[in-house]
Amino acid sequence: MKKSLLAVFVLFLCCLSSAHAAVVTMDQGDLYSTQYYGVGTMGGGRGIGFTVMTDFHMNTIGIDLGVPFNTGSALYEFDIFESLDGNTAGILLATTQFTLSQGEGWQDFALAFDFLSGKSYVINFTGANMSGLPAEFGVMYSWEPSALVNYGILGMVQGFEGAFPNNGNPLVPHFRINYTTQSVPEPQTLALFVFGLAGIGLAFRKK
Repeated sequence: MKKSLLAVFVLFLCCLSSAHAAVVTMDQGDLYSTQYYGVGTMGGGRGIGFTVMTDFHMNTIGIDLGVPFNTGSALYEFDIFESLDGNTAGILLATTQFTLSQGEGWQDFALAFDFLSGKSYVINFTGANMSGLPAEFGVMYSWEPSALVNYGILGMVQGFEGAFPNNGNPLVPHFRINYTTQSVPEPQTLALFVFGLAGIGLAFRKK
């Protein structure tokens, strides 16, 4: 009987601590520009400002862009900054450096970070020496004028441009985040566990 009680208790703890994995892709809104080579400019960098709505752990981050064949070996980076409201970048909290693959489409990179509910952040993509990006880069944008865009775990505030983001831009580059959250059991699930424990306890008393 004790083993049964222990098994139910362990199962209950597993339910409380279970993690939910998912991907959020920030590409809502009308498509403003398309991927391209050799035309236009990426400027010093591209970034996003957002407010977190629920705690989550980021595993990887990606950006949707075109990489010309003459720049694939250069070094680039993602930077995470704290922010008061998602409109300006504050203290640098985390960074990762990488090389890009040549071609068009999503490119994802490992960057582990815990985002906290109620906090605001800025994530920026730029050259590793902070001098900016090649003019030949192409990037996918959405047009998100001022209004908060709700992506579930976070709310988009605005896009950024520049190697160190400090000015708002309604052109939001397409980023995506692979993340995990801690699942909270529903009241019905908790009730089933309580009734199960009560039943085992009653059977134990009768015995």
